[in-house]
Amino acid sequence: MKEQLVNAMNHAEMTMWCLNQDREITFFEGKLLNDNDTSSVPNFHENIIGKNVYHVFDGLGLLPNYKESIERILNGQSSFEASEFENRGRWYRSRLVPQKGKKSAAGKMDEECVDGLVAISMDFTELKKKEQDNVRLLANEAAAKEASRLKSSFLANMSHEIRTPIAGIIGMSELMLDTALDDEQGDFALNIQRSANSLLTVINDILDFSKVESGRLDIEEVQFSLSVVIDDVSKMLSFAADRKGLQFISDIRLGEADDFALLGDPGRVRQILTNLLTNSIKFTSEGWVKLTVRLLEETTEGVTVEFAVEDTGIGIEEEVKKRLFQPFSQADSSVARRFGGTGLGLTISKNVSNLLF
Repeated sequence: MKEQLVNAMNHAEMTMWCLNQDREITFFEGKLLNDNDTSSVPNFHENIIGKNVYHVFDGLGLLPNYKESIERILNGQSSFEASEFENRGRWYRSRLVPQKGKKSAAGKMDEECVDGLVAISMDFTELKKKEQDNVRLLANEAAAKEASRLKSSFLANMSHEIRTPIAGIIGMSELMLDTALDDEQGDFALNIQRSANSLLTVINDILDFSKVESGRLDIEEVQFSLSVVIDDVSKMLSFAADRKGLQFISDIRLGEADDFALLGDPGRVRQILTNLLTNSIKFTSEGWVKLTVRLLEETTEGVTVEFAVEDTGIGIEEEVKKRLFQPFSQADSSVARRFGGTGLGLTISKNVSNLLF
């Protein structure tokens, strides 16, 4: 029985030890608390039986970790003690409980009398390392979240601050264009207005992206006409297509209802469609851009509407498709130079779509 207990202790890397009221070791088996100090001592287990625990543990460098707990247990001041400490690069965890029950001179058993203590100690170095790794991972995760929050807050605040003077530039350029200007001055004013509008688009994209990242992008739920939203977007983008000499095709199939009323966020639907169509127009030099909207299914619970944007533009390579919805990502640096943009439009559209649907 003892041999089985010893094998189990060694396999579990544990040590069981017992003391009597005289602080003498009465039992000591299992993996030692410090192999390096005792491996060269012949019959160490047998030789320490009957020895004072303070003398033995002092030699092992363990006494400060146990003395107070041992005294509280043997003096009846505690019914449970726990100890956790590091010794020479290894971590140990121990549990100490009183061993009760002692016969009086008359042979009667006193169940409340503390006759000694029983302790179980184990080497939990690997577990401790995992715990420390988990703590570091949690700390790193918290730091990353806080950094992301601060970044998003900074972007949101800066975007608001920058949009105010840009709006002033756009307004003043519009007023300037309404005055008597010669051709050269008109071109200058128009370039100022276009540049300011392009910068405003970039700022709006960054603002929306920061809101998505920080989870502060609000989604409305109001009744709106999908037909009106699609008509507005089609009219607005058809002008942009005409300026590039492109044909804008609108194929809307929502049934016979003139006013297709839904419950949702019309502004975000308009934003997604505008982003997709603007991209198509931007990357199409000749030919056409087509918006198709068709009703797939209608039930008492809701409707399924399919939106499709097609064009005769430059196309997308298979390798590029893998990073298509990554923020600040475009096909290559030449695309950014030729067509401009931040590479956020599709990312924002995808995130907004996930929030909507």
